[in-house]
Amino acid sequence: SGTIRVYDHILNRQTPLVGAKVRAKNWFKVKEAFTNSNGYFQIESFSNAVDYSIKWETNEYDVRSGTFGQAYEQGPNESKSVWNLDIGSTGNSFGYATVHRSAYRYHYDNIGGLKRPSVWGKLKYCFFDKDGTGVNWGNWDITGSLPDILIYGKNGTSWRRSDDLFSTTVHETA
Repeated sequence: SGTIRVYDHILNRQTPLVGAKVRAKNWFKVKEAFTNSNGYFQIESFSNAVDYSIKWETNEYDVRSGTFGQAYEQGPNESKSVWNLDIGSTGNSFGYATVHRSAYRYHYDNIGGLKRPSVWGKLKYCFFDKDGTGVNWGNWDITGSLPDILIYGKNGTSWRRSDDLFSTTVHETA
């Protein structure tokens, strides 16, 4: 069990990360749980220590590390205790978590009557730690292998703020 949070520049504090897929693994046995509205998760217990991770995906979308690789947050290995994670305000983990936050809201929360994405399969958000904003390539790839939305984490050499990444992700999703 544990709590996952990410930094929010508007709130100027850590905020709960909702809907993150947390995984606990012991050899070949993997169990998963999603974080709730408080960022809390609880996974069925193991008899031995586990390796924790977050797989940035839901049934509706994946967050990728670059163009093709699945994004993960590696947690503690061989742990027998809770995993509480506060993700900071820069870096790839911050980017994955912020893209997930905005995608989760658009796909699952109240969006005031806007149309939800209609796609062939999972929408693929690709996060890059490079200069840029966002691009929507469209969901035309029926194989599910090519990226749909590109999100860039930097403005020049500085990391973009959470509100900027959030709004860019929502804009490109819409």
